[in-house]
Amino acid sequence: MAMKTVYFVRHGRTTWNDRGNRYCGRSDLELTEAGMGQALRLAQLFEDVPLDVAFASPLQRAIATAFPISNRAGVSLHIDSRLQEIDFGNWEGLTQQEIESSDALQWQRWVQDPAVTKAGGTGETGQEAVVRMQHFVEDVKSWPFQNVLVTSHNTVMRLFIAASLALPLASYRHFEMDNGDVWVMRIGEMGEMKWKPGISCAHRNSTTENAAAMTELR
Repeated sequence: MAMKTVYFVRHGRTTWNDRGNRYCGRSDLELTEAGMGQALRLAQLFEDVPLDVAFASPLQRAIATAFPISNRAGVSLHIDSRLQEIDFGNWEGLTQQEIESSDALQWQRWVQDPAVTKAGGTGETGQEAVVRMQHFVEDVKSWPFQNVLVTSHNTVMRLFIAASLALPLASYRHFEMDNGDVWVMRIGEMGEMKWKPGISCAHRNSTTENAAAMTELR
């Protein structure tokens, strides 16, 4: 298998990010003006990256982030439901403070062992979310693409990163992924995966910062 590079991008900002970072799983929110600005800056930063194909979650905040990048790069954008955010169940639309106040026991279970705990009591377990991401990445390994853009979501991507590093899923909270951030995964000829973490491309405005971000992406 030829070496591959997969660029995992978190979608731009939404109103729930602006309102205390409310848990947003399957709610289909649009990007804010600031979020669209992040998407356009990402498109500029990826302009010289030789992308072969792009994938996005079916949620519009991910599609709206991916489209300017794929359009500017001249590659097709495919929607894949395996990339959507984890189902947060009864926590949907709540802040962490509200969850800790109203559902303290389930929250502690989630923090301690998200692998087997249903988010919000009725949502997905961390392991369920990881498995669908793993299936997607296994498909990426088999496809004839070398440089792949993946636009997805905060929690599901961090859970997948933890799993791919053979860490307990509870450690996902140690990884930071702001709106518009890029994590780069290199897949070797034997299928081994290595990560380059936390490139905050969408928050850089100067030419110098843009050039530095491009160097990190390659």
